[in-house]
Amino acid sequence: MVDATSDCDVAAAAGAPFYKGHPEDPQKRLFAMTKLVRLSHVDWNKVSEYSKRDPGFKNAIKKAKERGELPYYRERRRDMVNYWGHEKPELSHWVTEDGAILWGGTVENVDGTKVEDLTHAEIEATKQYMSEINFLKKYIPGFENARIETTGVQIGVRDTRHIIGEYTLTGKDLLEKREFEDGVAYGHRHAWFIQIPYRCLIPKNVDSLLVCGNGISVIPGSTFMGARLGAYNNIKDIPTAMSTGQAAGTAAALCVKTKTTPRQLDINLLKKRLKETGALVEPEVIKEYVKQKLPSGLTMEDMMERLRHEQIEYWKKWGKYKDDIF
Repeated sequence: MVDATSDCDVAAAAGAPFYKGHPEDPQKRLFAMTKLVRLSHVDWNKVSEYSKRDPGFKNAIKKAKERGELPYYRERRRDMVNYWGHEKPELSHWVTEDGAILWGGTVENVDGTKVEDLTHAEIEATKQYMSEINFLKKYIPGFENARIETTGVQIGVRDTRHIIGEYTLTGKDLLEKREFEDGVAYGHRHAWFIQIPYRCLIPKNVDSLLVCGNGISVIPGSTFMGARLGAYNNIKDIPTAMSTGQAAGTAAALCVKTKTTPRQLDINLLKKRLKETGALVEPEVIKEYVKQKLPSGLTMEDMMERLRHEQIEYWKKWGKYKDDIF
């Protein structure tokens, strides 16, 4: 069986060990939740012109905060739990000419496995994004006629349970670009390629079960943010979830075919099948990809390496460049 619930509901019900929050955080705080909102009738030419006079909308935000119109805004610092703090509208131009995507605030201290917390988060997120939209319409030229087209069907939950697997992927694994003999999936969030071992998909103490997506065995946090070095935020994007999902599904099928358990499955057989279906590629393919040049003139590999070394130096400076394991 494959647990693709994202919250490890099946694994938890089966008695698999799991955790929530960074193992070194005594409060075990989870990532903040956010509601995505799609707007229309935005005049981006007017927004761009205004931005030249008020970069980042700083003056407008200051005025609105002084008037009590942005009560949810507060500083976001690197040492906070991931996505905590919210100090300005997080906007991007949507694919339509007049479209915009608004990351509607940030709801902290909530747990996506608790229905009461999810209800609270929905209400809180609505209050937050409505205050932001009212601010944009009142203060920012180009948003006067903006209207809500759609919102996410539910609050965006970033982080809940993670199994304790046969191996736990750490932030140091990522920054050291460690390779694994049982690497069966890829990630590519926040710059460099990430290899994910098959053992991260196998929960301890439970047989005949694999986990994919957000629930795999990985240290919460990020190589880029948070009070502790982690790895989860680097692998929680959709392409990586698809990659672990294909690995878990293929492994489950092979277990049925060979009459074995996930823990005893021949890893070479699994990797061979994943290569045949295009899920795993040879290292030369990735090396060719990262040599592409960016508009800055740097190759993708140069950019990756620069970012990677910056993160290593940051965590070393604070004495936190280590493998967090249980």
